[in-house]
Amino acid sequence: MLLCCDAIAQIPDSIPIESKEDNVKYPVLQIKGLFQARYLVGMSKDVDVNGLHHTDESGISNNFMVKYMRVQVRAQISKRTEVVTLANLADFNSLFF
Repeated sequence: MLLCCDAIAQIPDSIPIESKEDNVKYPVLQIKGLFQARYLVGMSKDVDVNGLHHTDESGISNNFMVKYMRVQVRAQISKRTEVVTLANLADFNSLFF
C-alpha cells in the first residue's frame, strides 16, 4: 500500500502587505495655543479689587485680566519641509500681577 501526501511548504499571506509609499496628504496643519488670565472678585462691601475704599459704591468689584497669550502654527508642506510660526499676542507684565 502506498501513501501519498501532499504538503504545501509556503502558504500565501492572508494579510496584504502595504506599499512603502508615503500616503500623507500635504500640507499638514497644527495649531496650538496658551492662554493665561486672572479673574478677581472683591468680597468686601465698598472695597474694590485693588483694595481702595469707596463710600459711594463707585469701585470695581470684579475684574478680568489677561496675563499671557501665545499661538503656534505648524505646517508641514512636504516630506522634508516644515514651517513654524510663534506669535505672542499678549505679554502683559504690570503691577497687578
